[in-house]
Amino acid sequence: MAARVRFPDTMSGFLQDFRFTLRAFRKRPAFIFTAVLVLALGLGANTAIFSIVNAMLLRPLPFRDPGRLARLYERGIGSNGALFNSVAPGTFFDWQKLAHSFEAMAGYMTGPITLAGPHDSLAAERVDAAGVTWQFFSMLGVQPIAGRTFTAAEDRHGAPRVALVSWGLWQSRFGGASGMVGRHIRLDGQDALIIGILPRGFTFPARGTQLWIPAAIGDDTAQRHDTHFLSVIARLRPGVALDQARQEIDAISARYRRSNPGDAIARGANALPLQEALVRDARPGLLLLLAAVGCVLLISCVNVANLLLARGSGRTVELAIRSAAGAGRPRLVRLLMAESILLALCGAAAGLAFAAFVGDALAARAPGADAVLSGGAVPLDGRVFAFAVAAALAVGIASGLLPALRISRRDLAQCLREGGRSATEGRAHGRFRRALAAVEVALSLVLVIAAGLLGRSFAHLLATDSGVRTDHTITVMIPWLEMPDARAREFFRELPQRLDSIPGVLSAGLSNCLPVDGHCNDNFFYIEGHPNPPGQTMDALQRNADPAYFAAIGIPLLRGRVFTPEDGVGPDPKHPRRPVILISQSLAKTWFGVEDPIGKRIYTNAAMVRERATGIPAPHYEIVGIVGDVPDELGRPPAPTFYMPLADATESDQIYAVLHTRGEPHSVIAQVRAEVRRLNPDLAVDRVRTVRDLIGQSAADQQFHMLLFGSFAALSLLLAGIGLYGVLSFAVAQRRAEIGVRMALGAGRREVAGLILREGMRPVLAGVAAGLPAAALVCRLLRSLLYGTAVMDPATFALAPLLLMAVAALACYLPALRAARIDPAVTLRGE
Repeated sequence: MAARVRFPDTMSGFLQDFRFTLRAFRKRPAFIFTAVLVLALGLGANTAIFSIVNAMLLRPLPFRDPGRLARLYERGIGSNGALFNSVAPGTFFDWQKLAHSFEAMAGYMTGPITLAGPHDSLAAERVDAAGVTWQFFSMLGVQPIAGRTFTAAEDRHGAPRVALVSWGLWQSRFGGASGMVGRHIRLDGQDALIIGILPRGFTFPARGTQLWIPAAIGDDTAQRHDTHFLSVIARLRPGVALDQARQEIDAISARYRRSNPGDAIARGANALPLQEALVRDARPGLLLLLAAVGCVLLISCVNVANLLLARGSGRTVELAIRSAAGAGRPRLVRLLMAESILLALCGAAAGLAFAAFVGDALAARAPGADAVLSGGAVPLDGRVFAFAVAAALAVGIASGLLPALRISRRDLAQCLREGGRSATEGRAHGRFRRALAAVEVALSLVLVIAAGLLGRSFAHLLATDSGVRTDHTITVMIPWLEMPDARAREFFRELPQRLDSIPGVLSAGLSNCLPVDGHCNDNFFYIEGHPNPPGQTMDALQRNADPAYFAAIGIPLLRGRVFTPEDGVGPDPKHPRRPVILISQSLAKTWFGVEDPIGKRIYTNAAMVRERATGIPAPHYEIVGIVGDVPDELGRPPAPTFYMPLADATESDQIYAVLHTRGEPHSVIAQVRAEVRRLNPDLAVDRVRTVRDLIGQSAADQQFHMLLFGSFAALSLLLAGIGLYGVLSFAVAQRRAEIGVRMALGAGRREVAGLILREGMRPVLAGVAAGLPAAALVCRLLRSLLYGTAVMDPATFALAPLLLMAVAALACYLPALRAARIDPAVTLRGE
């Protein structure tokens, strides 16, 4: 008796299978290219999104013992029940002195600063900076690569100015020059000494931060509990739980409020792990994106499973011969699985290259990335590589196991006797492949509906009335330098006149805040003769503007008048001033109701605090006009707002010039820079943006989610189309004889094409029937990302299936056309 051939079942057997598969791949390049491309798209998209999720949510912060770092907040300021407010300096120093749960604590503020060289050796430019308390770097465990960090003596108001620079600024601005430590620069018009260079990649607290200076909080400000502008981070003592620390600082804040009741004093405190705090708002959107791209990967799996079924059906004779030679079913399954796993690994390699290519571009626009991705790049670290390999193996097994089991289950001896043809098996495989195609369609429909909801939401957001002019209007930022009051008054009186005289400028105005550009400043206020309602405080956004601002930006005057050059407060003998104020329509409705606010007087909480501290009476501002509402963020209802004269701005880091132009707004910027330079060469015009740019930036987070979901939906449609095309093409190839007989018996080409189209659309209709309820369930998770659009938006749920069926019909048309062109005589002769 001849000995049976034994196939190895050890690791060497797997290697032998992989070598055989590689040789077989060379003979079928079209099949390999299609399968790897499908997997590369699915795995690449997943790896790219996972790399961002890993960098923002999973990878520890690059600081010493990051698990003990926390972000501290005040909560419940006034009648505001928010849990995550910025911290008042007085509260920060109370916590620092009284709390025993923390090893160290630091505060910081961020904003742009004007950088110039001494004696005008370097042109002035605006850079992102952070003002930090002196413990900031030691608490994070960050040491400079040259020089030192701040001392307590340098973190005092009035101390000589010192600064630390980032590695990137050292290279780009100063060319990596040696001897940088000890060099003098000018910051906002004042000399400062560079005392250190920070390590490459360190830009905390935001990705764009390039320069750090001491916070230098003055003694008077350090006592205040009613002005909230500090971000506070702290390091827990070993063994202290975050909840324990939260309770301690909450008790300290609550105790101070009981002893010193005040409208602008927080009710308590809150704390979060630092990494969680940095990504708090971005986490839900990122996890939804990861789920969406997971659907794309499932569709890729189904596609590859269909391709492997088609290829396996063509290998019946080969597998029958192997079975006759002694290979058992486990051995055949292993051989078939080697092919799917190898395809998946090739797809993972291409996917990693794709993720490396698009990862940084996606991270640059990802919501919340600025605070976490300090180095500006998304690293493809070991966790990302492990994810890619694990996903590839999972895809290889998932896409290959069922086809392998179904193919190996055939009666291979019977197939060998029939020459590899079996009508029963063909029909069974056809039903299975159509079921897989229906799954593809259902998953695709979920993504298309999600993308449609986000697209309609984004369109509604952009259509929101911003309350300002959007055409031919441009804004520039001008830093507020520390200069004598008289010089500052003269500068900001003369600047609008110079800007207004530029050819092509119709009007020019100044303000310390821009519309739809995010939260700028707010203040508690009181109406003279009107006590606050029980349990409520009067809070409104505060803006400062010059008389021409409202005409330049297009905010309508509804009643009364706007400012004049004589309005405002402050000692200026040449220009006597009047304390007047403008209020928005929403403030008038909220706090005055049907009462006429014109002529009424209000005063601010900040002014009352200064009155108690200095004895100088707080000015009572007379309401002289009501202007239109402007939201501080697109998509949010306009908040009550009051406008003070620009001369009364005392706590601003910059002023914005707004120019309404006759033609293309960017054409006047060179002249704007020249006029500003003539008035003060230390000033740098920065952040040139049209009002349309402001609106676009305000909607950037929604646009990011819409574009990615839209991309995933388009990719899923492409993959579903490829899957349907593959199913029908294989069916046509398998049924050539049947189609030839039908045509020989009198069936017309149109009838044959209709038959194939009907068969192709059956799984589509089944997938739509399954996908609609799935989408209704899944899309509820998008509720927090939608604006002005219902989760069950009828238009989206009606149009998405039509779009999917149109794509499916196109995918089915080509195989149907090929079937209609079959020559029955040639086909029957071949049979």
